[in-house]
Amino acid sequence: YDVVHYTDTPGSDHCPILLDLKPLADAEDISPRAQARAWRSLDWDALEQELEEMQYKLADAAQKREYEKVRKLSDKLTDSFAAKALAVRHVAHQNSQAGVDGVKLITDADKMTVLSRLSPLFFRPLPFRYQEITEREKKIELLIPAARDKAMLKLQAYALDPIAESILE
Repeated sequence: YDVVHYTDTPGSDHCPILLDLKPLADAEDISPRAQARAWRSLDWDALEQELEEMQYKLADAAQKREYEKVRKLSDKLTDSFAAKALAVRHVAHQNSQAGVDGVKLITDADKMTVLSRLSPLFFRPLPFRYQEITEREKKIELLIPAARDKAMLKLQAYALDPIAESILE
């Protein structure tokens, strides 16, 4: 990052500072080998424990009907690295067909790329991939979502399941 001191700003009784922070490298800037290494180095037990703690707090707040706290905790959960990583791992373990984007989450680098791009803020789902199959002489239409959309659905489910369970009790 760069720090610039402005000492000649009129009308100011202090020294204004401009702090220019450079963003971390995007997933595209990191080599696939480094992405795969980062995916394999994740501590899944710690991530699952972190997710369970957040879900417990969320369920507790929902049971006490503290809805502002529920909203903040659910936002925190969907923004957490642990929930995003576990959602991507869940989709990868399903071994389902690729969506319209063609991503199937086979390699660890693909999983890390989807993880780095998974954000509920300004999320726009991709269209479904349409496929017809014939089973027992009947045509069945399949609508297959993209891998990142499946991961986003699972991420939202991590936040909604504890709320639904605690309210329905």
